[in-house]
Amino acid sequence: MYRPFGSNPRVDLLKSLPIFSRCTDRELRRIASLTSETSVEAGQVLTVASEPGLEFFVIISGTATVWRRGVRIDEYGPGSFFGEMALFSHGVRTASVIANTDMHLLVSAKGEFRSPDFLVPSVLEKMLVVMSQRLCRAVEGWTEVTGNAEQDCRTFVIDARTTPQSGPGAGELAALRAEGMCDGAQWSGPASIR
Repeated sequence: MYRPFGSNPRVDLLKSLPIFSRCTDRELRRIASLTSETSVEAGQVLTVASEPGLEFFVIISGTATVWRRGVRIDEYGPGSFFGEMALFSHGVRTASVIANTDMHLLVSAKGEFRSPDFLVPSVLEKMLVVMSQRLCRAVEGWTEVTGNAEQDCRTFVIDARTTPQSGPGAGELAALRAEGMCDGAQWSGPASIR
């Protein structure tokens, strides 16, 4: 495969991801030096709600489901990112994220993420837009992600008080285990999810 002199595969990858699409080549080279790539298998728990946040993730390929208190609240695919809230707040994760499929991820550790070389204005702006959309959906009730932020903030899909009718599925079970609400294959949580 032909690569122009001086091209960097990681920089080319970053350019293809929406969060980094407005970065300059110089910014991309710096960000590339602050990230690493990793692969995980389907079913891998990537973050656990209420545990300290240590890294930021951007999905290169594959999908993951976001869980909070045993309720599926979102699904992320290529180009999506997560883990930023705990790193900004120096706090704990607000949700559990579990790989639905085998995934390829870009990862930045807490120190690298908080670097001024990583948090350049265009990246911060993209993060703020996505975080605002997530907050809007959380306030009005989690919604199916359509890609249309206005519609996403108006559509109510998940009622967090609903008990799973047929018991936890594979993804639900992994989320419940990750959040300490399930032991083995049996549901041991409250009668209704709060």
